Amino acid sequence: MDVDAAVDAALDEMPELFVLRAFMLANRMEVKNIFLIEYIEGMCQFS
Repeated sequence: MDVDAAVDAALDEMPELFVLRAFMLANRMEVKNIFLIEYIEGMCQFS
């Protein structure tokens, strides 16, 4: 599974009772972009 699909799966499988779930799903693309930027930056630090 690639990182993009993993982020989608994490958002889709988030528990219903998670306080920020509605916000994160309503702003899915922003959440995904922020996660991917952080992931890429983290990978660059370990290279």
